[in-house]
Amino acid sequence: MSDFQRNRELLGVRLRELRRNARITGVALARQLGWVQSKVSRLECGKQTATREDIEAWVEATEAHPDLVQDLTSLLTNIESDYAVWRREFRSGVRRKQLNFLRLEARVTMIRGLETTVVPGLLQTADYARHRIAEQPDLHNIPEDVSAALTARMQRQQALYDTSKAFHFILMENVLHNRLCPPDVMRGQLDRLTMASGLPNLKLGILPFTARLPVAPLNGFWIFDDALVTFETIAAEIHVRDPDEVALYTSVFDRFDQAAHYGDNARAVIAAAFKTL
Repeated sequence: MSDFQRNRELLGVRLRELRRNARITGVALARQLGWVQSKVSRLECGKQTATREDIEAWVEATEAHPDLVQDLTSLLTNIESDYAVWRREFRSGVRRKQLNFLRLEARVTMIRGLETTVVPGLLQTADYARHRIAEQPDLHNIPEDVSAALTARMQRQQALYDTSKAFHFILMENVLHNRLCPPDVMRGQLDRLTMASGLPNLKLGILPFTARLPVAPLNGFWIFDDALVTFETIAAEIHVRDPDEVALYTSVFDRFDQAAHYGDNARAVIAAAFKTL
């Protein structure tokens, strides 16, 4: 279970306790608040995240101590930090997301990433990155700030030349073939990967189509200093900090590491992909 879901369920338990202590049924509470009864059930079971307004209304309706609003809001803050909904995250445009990554990458010394679909942002050319970033404004109905976001993403790549940091990326071979940009842009991107594979503090592995996969790669993920794992969905970014779960992702990454090709073998896979464009 992710930190997000654990915190959401904990908040639900606290809300249920308040309702029961007030000897109010879920149906009666919903009627009092002007909600459908299913909302009360979803909040208490951790199936829906309460808003601050929900918490304030719940505390007032159950006649609980007003100080509980602050306690429960603190839980809500943890939830929101672990499950950053992209519409909220991107409210002011795409650049903000890139700056958040910039700050995170500046704090850590070891970054590992498994990518199943796209070239990692830290290894993207400006042209490839522009096509990736340009998807976001229309998809999420947010301000168009592609140029500013692109500048921030390129700024992030300066970390690759900081020898106090170490990077380890594993890409599935389909990343080299996915048509997310025009062929000429992809050629430049593959050249960039070849050059990056020679950086002294960067280990680049490729999982060829012929590799026997140790586990099903359900999604890509990033590990920061054995303390945080992040992965993205279309709608959100998930943060996992539970030590046992971080260790699980690290174990999975290590298994893919054993199956990946490196050095000249990895560059041969990249070269073969180049010839298909």
